[in-house]
Amino acid sequence: MTSKLFILAGEASGDVLAAQLMHAVGKVKGSVAWSGMGGPHMKEAGLTSSEEMGQLSIIGIGDALAALPRLYRLADRLIDQILDTRPDIVFTVDSKAFSVRFAKRLRKRLSGEAWQPQLIHMVAPTIWAWGEWRKKVFEQTFDGLLCLFPFEPELFDQTQLQVKFIGHPQTDLPLQTTPIDSCSYDFTLMPGSRHTEVKYHLPLMLTVLKKLQHKHGCLSAILPAIPHLYGMITEQVIATGLDRMIAVEKIPARQALNQSKAFISASGTATLEAALSGVPGIVIYHLTPLNRLFAKLFYKRTTPVLPDLILNSQHYPFLLPPKLNSETLYYEATQLMNELERRHADMEAQAKHLHNKLKAGKGQFSENLATCLKSML
Repeated sequence: MTSKLFILAGEASGDVLAAQLMHAVGKVKGSVAWSGMGGPHMKEAGLTSSEEMGQLSIIGIGDALAALPRLYRLADRLIDQILDTRPDIVFTVDSKAFSVRFAKRLRKRLSGEAWQPQLIHMVAPTIWAWGEWRKKVFEQTFDGLLCLFPFEPELFDQTQLQVKFIGHPQTDLPLQTTPIDSCSYDFTLMPGSRHTEVKYHLPLMLTVLKKLQHKHGCLSAILPAIPHLYGMITEQVIATGLDRMIAVEKIPARQALNQSKAFISASGTATLEAALSGVPGIVIYHLTPLNRLFAKLFYKRTTPVLPDLILNSQHYPFLLPPKLNSETLYYEATQLMNELERRHADMEAQAKHLHNKLKAGKGQFSENLATCLKSML
């Protein structure tokens, strides 16, 4: 018998994770008819998507507040679809602010109904960093929570919510670090996976590379571009006259990192990939004044850089406005180049430690995920 299931994801990274979740659920449930909202990886895994995934690509509290009316209309359309198809389980993947509002809205629409689908969210809210108020709302709204990091399950009340550490999909890739002498590029540039991130981060990275080239002579860089951002990125690189220096490639970030001595990256999952490749670097993130104030008031950790959080370390310099500018980034990049051999050796030693911490079992990510799901579905 075919199971009817619903799933939604709202960003490129969520699309990849959701597709892996779909494959794992298939191992547990057998034949599945998937409906919902997602991207190319989810569609390839069997999803019939009714909405454009990019509608959830929003940065910061200001943009999120402005988009609320549109997002509520989107949630209502998706809930109408759920009421029509009546799936056994509703999965939400990442896009945490939208996912929890959507789930609460769905619970309200189903209030008093005999039919109540199971609600499971994948990728825990970052209550360890900020927004601890989200802990209760997740516990009260969802039936299950799938966590990528080992320290997350203990942060939730597991008498209210089934919480599983499922490991991280990056551990499926072989643990591979490249000696400095074997690297093809000086830098990997990773400005982010959203248009807004590229808009703010890439010009700064290109300005600093120009300054570094003036001081150090011929340098080379590789920029792994998500396909839908390839044109935008290529135009910016050509406009600055750095197209001979920078190779823009439609390849995974990990592939580029394994060829590079160092990196400059927007904060996010890419930093985890860099640390697993044993590559030193610098992490940046642009915030508007409003978002800066919000972070100052509510952010609890000294760094948002994922590998440093997991390893309880300070390997990667992190720059936010107002310190984030071409002068400070150039300074950090110069320091990195001056200390490259030491920092490279340090990160090579940390890569295996990080890899072991992110594994949830002996098998591949999808196998470990399927094992976790058996006790939940």
